[in-house]
Amino acid sequence: MYSHRTCCFFELFYSYDRHRKAAEWVYVSKGSCEFTLMDDNNRYVNGVAHTGDVWFFPLGWQHSIQAVDPDDGCETLLFFDDEDGAGSINLSDMMAAYPEDILKASLNNIPSDIIETFPEKQNSVALGIVKDERLEPSDFPLDLWPVFPVDKGSISDSGEGGKEYAVRQEQMLATLTMSGGRIELDEGAMRELHWHTNADELHYVLEGCVKNIVHSNKNFPADKPEEYTICAGDIGYVPKQFVHYLEAVGGPATVIATFNHPSWGTQGLSGMMSVTPAHITASTLTTSEEVAKKYFPKESTAFIKKNQVDMTGEDDEQDGDQYGKDDNVNNVAVEID
Repeated sequence: MYSHRTCCFFELFYSYDRHRKAAEWVYVSKGSCEFTLMDDNNRYVNGVAHTGDVWFFPLGWQHSIQAVDPDDGCETLLFFDDEDGAGSINLSDMMAAYPEDILKASLNNIPSDIIETFPEKQNSVALGIVKDERLEPSDFPLDLWPVFPVDKGSISDSGEGGKEYAVRQEQMLATLTMSGGRIELDEGAMRELHWHTNADELHYVLEGCVKNIVHSNKNFPADKPEEYTICAGDIGYVPKQFVHYLEAVGGPATVIATFNHPSWGTQGLSGMMSVTPAHITASTLTTSEEVAKKYFPKESTAFIKKNQVDMTGEDDEQDGDQYGKDDNVNNVAVEID
């Protein structure tokens, strides 16, 4: 499977205080998290993100996260816009890295015996105390709220068997370098053959299993497209402009997809073929214009239900006779890029 530039992992935590070495786009899959986020001008926000919310924390901004749901804690999916994004500098390792005189100067002459109780290495996840109080609002609050509910994102559900909730910068202004959303598929449904014009895709299977075939045209047909099936807890990676699809197999599936661009772009096979003149698509595929007019897509459709497609081949022989190859097609030099 394609190695990925961005990084993703599943995390159940209590609390931490740190800043990342990459921007962070996070989906809350379960529970609730209290967060604090501070920018370069010491402006901050303090709030709570719940199941189904996403947040975006820019590169290097200090933030703290604490699980506050008494039953479910907080489970999140973390995605980064850099391959080293999982690295972070925490409050605990900062304290462990510097000598006592620097810490005393920085912490109002804190006694040495207290410093000796601090962790000697990074304490990335700590068991803390949950409090209901929130910080007083910053005198100069952040310009953009960093949390957004996915269910209020832009919805794409054309076709049959699926729905996509997209959170781009158009919906969440605070997401500066990343975007993403949730794809829900019925069993046998597929997100049509498509490609992303400006971003790589990293997807995580939240529920069920999905099949994918990734095609780049590199060394094709000698090297066949890569095919894989991944299930809940697995990730897949698709580079920018590579053709792919997602098909739910063995039951319904839910996928979280993220992109290293604030507003990822998508083009699909149905849209491509519906706006290209039939005689051009027919020439490219060495068939007749009649076949193009009968079978090729007439409108852009995001989702397809495979079990609604006739796979019996009953009409193949008839169509082969009636709509066979155009005898003149080899004399036409046409290609769709």
